[in-house]
Amino acid sequence: MNKLYLNFYNIILKVCSNSPVLIENIRRDFEYFYSTTEHKEHFSIEANVGPIPHKNLPDTFPWMKTTKFTCYERDGLKEISYPNFGKVIVDYRVKKAWAFSLEESKLHSIVYMAIRSIMGELLEIQGLIRVHALGLSNGDEGGILLAPVGGGKTTLALELLRRSKIKLISEDTPLIDRNLYLYPFPLRIGVRDMRQTEHIPERLLRKFCSLSPKRNPKILIDVSYFEEKIERDPVKLNWMMMIKLPEYHNTRCTIAKMNKYHQLKALTKYLIIGKGVCQGKEFFIKKDPRDLTTKCALLTSRMKTAFKICRSTPAYFLNLSPDSSRNAEELIRFIKNR
Repeated sequence: MNKLYLNFYNIILKVCSNSPVLIENIRRDFEYFYSTTEHKEHFSIEANVGPIPHKNLPDTFPWMKTTKFTCYERDGLKEISYPNFGKVIVDYRVKKAWAFSLEESKLHSIVYMAIRSIMGELLEIQGLIRVHALGLSNGDEGGILLAPVGGGKTTLALELLRRSKIKLISEDTPLIDRNLYLYPFPLRIGVRDMRQTEHIPERLLRKFCSLSPKRNPKILIDVSYFEEKIERDPVKLNWMMMIKLPEYHNTRCTIAKMNKYHQLKALTKYLIIGKGVCQGKEFFIKKDPRDLTTKCALLTSRMKTAFKICRSTPAYFLNLSPDSSRNAEELIRFIKNR
């Protein structure tokens, strides 16, 4: 059995698999957190390419059902079936999960979602809150750029990494503690436009199949491509922006002050509710009523953090133009002149 250990700020995850290819893909996904030393794990996932077991739980009706998955749950044991992909069984009592699929690529998608969802919640319980944003640092100052999925964060991040000495905290989900310090959470970057990978060595690119039937496969860019540009230490949050997509082909890139109402509205969406954060509801929502206490505590923590950001952090609108290089130049100018 092949295995690896990931260390998410002292929360240890062990991943085992009968597939060395899967283990290597997960290592490349979470390279920043890869640990060469064995630890006592807080959670473990065993992933196997092979036959998918039949339904084990005796419930007549599923606990949750969507077009993407069907979920059964009883007494801390959860079973999630992904049509045409595979299955995950999670036992929260022993803090272990088992994933199955007939294909390595599909198993990779399932395990990646499980890790992001399970470890994300454990990090929040520890006090590191996820926000759907692009996180950047310049010296000891940090900032976040909020945007919807497909809102331009990835394109902007790649332009910044190529053009400046500004460092990346996370392209998708920086972590924020109660003192408003940003913690690095860099993962592989996924793009759908092949033109964005033209100057990247092929050995650092992979294909990734999404669990959502409506989404096309992504091309993944390994962390090692931009590892010298990754921020290694927590930095204080000093500014935030809300990205607005261009309305017309001749729209200019501008940065404008944001009032507190719009700032709180943006934080409510992308921090308190966590829209865009990889927190699959099949893992996040549990049938156990005792879990409601945990979720209320997490919600309270998110709300306190959002209000604290509103009180102490200036906010801006970043109005993008269709020219990605101009957008990067304007943002670099803003960050360096602060």
